[in-house]
Amino acid sequence: MIAPEPTAFDVIVQKVEQDANSISAGLLQLELLGLISQAPGMRYQRIR
Repeated sequence: MIAPEPTAFDVIVQKVEQDANSISAGLLQLELLGLISQAPGMRYQRIR
């Protein structure tokens, strides 16, 4: 689950415990669906 505050990609990888490629693909899908946004510095946050 992506937090409402910006979370670094590396932190997401550590929490999810999957390979970075899978997580990156998942984040892109969520971004295209308009559920998350990417902040500067590869930080992601849930859209409220």
